[in-house]
Amino acid sequence: MEGLSEERLRISDLRYPLAALAEKVGGEHFRRFVIFLQNLAIFAAAVPFLLLASETLQRLVADLAGVRWSVCEWLFVTTALMTPLLCLGTPKDLRVVTWLGGLSMVVVTALTFTSLLLETRAERRAYTAPPSLPPWFSLAYCFGAVAMQFDIHPVILTVQMDMQQRHRLPLAVMVACVVGAALILVVAGAVFAIRGSDVTTNLLHSLPGGPVLHATLGIVVVQVLLCLVLGINTLFQNLEASLSVPDECGWRRVLVRGGVVMAVLAVSEAVPHFGATVELVGGLFAAPFIFIFPPAFYTIIKYKACGRVQPRDVVVAANLVVLGVVGCVGATVESLSQIAVLRTSTPSCFADFFAG
Repeated sequence: MEGLSEERLRISDLRYPLAALAEKVGGEHFRRFVIFLQNLAIFAAAVPFLLLASETLQRLVADLAGVRWSVCEWLFVTTALMTPLLCLGTPKDLRVVTWLGGLSMVVVTALTFTSLLLETRAERRAYTAPPSLPPWFSLAYCFGAVAMQFDIHPVILTVQMDMQQRHRLPLAVMVACVVGAALILVVAGAVFAIRGSDVTTNLLHSLPGGPVLHATLGIVVVQVLLCLVLGINTLFQNLEASLSVPDECGWRRVLVRGGVVMAVLAVSEAVPHFGATVELVGGLFAAPFIFIFPPAFYTIIKYKACGRVQPRDVVVAANLVVLGVVGCVGATVESLSQIAVLRTSTPSCFADFFAG
């Protein structure tokens, strides 16, 4: 019986490596805390993805068909569009989704760059830039927004368990970061050269309509929904493992995953502000998995294994943790203040539903 328990524990550690590392650092209670925070981070990251897909679909349909639905209404549509993919099991079942998501990112970058080049001077002058923020607010927002771009951190070790060649994860991460950074720099450089600082949190909404932009918007909707399905999969696996849900597309899986998606929809309807949620999720939930847990885990586990740690490692880890804590607090405070201001001018969707 004891051997069977040890075998189950070993399988659990392989299936949920981040939780296993947390237990080595701080015991069973800390393991549970990290699992809870991981699930919360994945859940929260789904909110800005759903909002971005809804806002993009709203602009696309309004331009092409003249349908003037609100973002609140499009949230229901985008949720329905991604629901059929939720029955797929683990990332190994989502290989096609992963390739489509990566390919669409390249295509969107090329089309966005083309739209910027095709924008006329008259269209640029007609665009009204948002009011500039104080430097502290801008820095806090950038920290949260950039951290959100690396929201894969809470799930990367779990994804590795589904890789056929797990030892190639570092190479895969490096290639993804280099390609992603290159694509971002292409668009960011073009925006800065053409518009300077006259941009909004959603660049596509400030570009003039046309076939190129409409194609971009359509691909963005597909890309965002595919990324959402892939990113939230780890949360599904964690919940299904804790609830002993069979590894097949049955009624229990549909119930659990459908409930999670409905909860994401409810939060999105309550806070329908893409820019603010990106900063909040990146600063409050993604930052600990990028700047705090990795260096802290590495230092503590190395000390327990070797009995000593190089001073250089301690200094680097401490600097990363301090950066993460300061950025986390700054981005969280700024995003919450932004949400409070936005709620006075743009109330939640629930307020509109009950008022109308």
